[in-house]
Amino acid sequence: LATKKLAKRGTMDYEIKTRGSFCVMGQEIKLAGTKTENVQISSRFWQTFNQNLKRAGCTGGPAWVKYAFLQRRADGLFYTPAVLLQSTVPPGFFVLELPAATYLVAQHRGPMRNIYNSYETLYRTLLPNSGRRPAQQQFLHFERYDDRFHWNRESSVLELWVPVEP
Repeated sequence: LATKKLAKRGTMDYEIKTRGSFCVMGQEIKLAGTKTENVQISSRFWQTFNQNLKRAGCTGGPAWVKYAFLQRRADGLFYTPAVLLQSTVPPGFFVLELPAATYLVAQHRGPMRNIYNSYETLYRTLLPNSGRRPAQQQFLHFERYDDRFHWNRESSVLELWVPVEP
């Protein structure tokens, strides 16, 4: 993982990072279209996804990193919670292979109900001012969750990764 300098743009910092290829396993759900509905759908689906991980015996402990990918396809917008590929892919999960890429990485700070504010800043301000253009990937962006994330706390942090042209 290579990182370039941290830049400050308004209320959010960002970094340009190069990440090698990696594989995740996940499950997906189709989103409805409105911001409010999508936050509710994804929140409920995280509960299902976590239960399915537990049923499959996939426990990563308190330091386990999780991801969520947003994909736009001809038949709609899809949300995919995922974890790094395990030795066995449980039934009902699929594998997503991600190529090496360059990303603009920003942080969402605060409760999940405010995540769209961070995405608006990211896509309307940070990305245009970064001099980078979004790269055409199999997904629009992904969220990276680690031990700093807590759904409804003001102190919560999660990373927003947008593929950009190198």
